[in-house]
Amino acid sequence: MMLRNIFKRVRLGRAPNTPRMLSRSQLSILSVLSLAVSSALGDEAYVGTAFHFVPGQGACGHVNNGTQLVGSVSRKFFTTYPGATANPNKNPLCHKKLFVQANKRSVIVDIIDFWVDNLPQNSVGLSDTAFKLFAPLDDGVVDVTWTVI
Repeated sequence: MMLRNIFKRVRLGRAPNTPRMLSRSQLSILSVLSLAVSSALGDEAYVGTAFHFVPGQGACGHVNNGTQLVGSVSRKFFTTYPGATANPNKNPLCHKKLFVQANKRSVIVDIIDFWVDNLPQNSVGLSDTAFKLFAPLDDGVVDVTWTVI
């Protein structure tokens, strides 16, 4: 199955690990499934704001950029997440994703970092690519609902 998907991508002229845009119906199904999974796992849904940031060397130990679908949470959320250690590279959040919804759209991003500004704790940072799915960068912030998956 995996090889078939790789061959499809190659025939379409896309590298095997290149992300692709999902259709509205796929996003809707993914939204419902993600919320069901997060509810089953006990993760809370948070209401807050999203802002855009330029990723670089993140707390999880990887170098990322603004073209990737990546995000960040508050330092307090990051350091108090169950299983967090003194070494941020070993934080369990580094292996999780954020499911973010706004304006009848959704995106799933890898958690790669935490932010330290004086923003509300329910804010999340999104790479430029992820943020632009919800609003133009000039908007600065957008109201969102998010959960860890």
